Amino acid sequence: MCIGNIRVNDEVMEMVKPHFEGDKELWAWVEKVVDQAMKDYATQFTPAVKKSENQRIYQQIKALEVL
Repeated sequence: MCIGNIRVNDEVMEMVKPHFEGDKELWAWVEKVVDQAMKDYATQFTPAVKKSENQRIYQQIKALEVL
């Protein structure tokens, strides 16, 4: 796991703090949200590979139908 620092707008932090039972819970949630956001961001770089692989498999299946 990578560890780093992030900056969060103070006003936004004050708005969300009351919805958590403490700083530990709040930062666990932030970590989870950032992790998911990074995964979502990373997926934009893989669809072309998946699409070409799916296209290759599709062509192989179509070729079998001719037999």
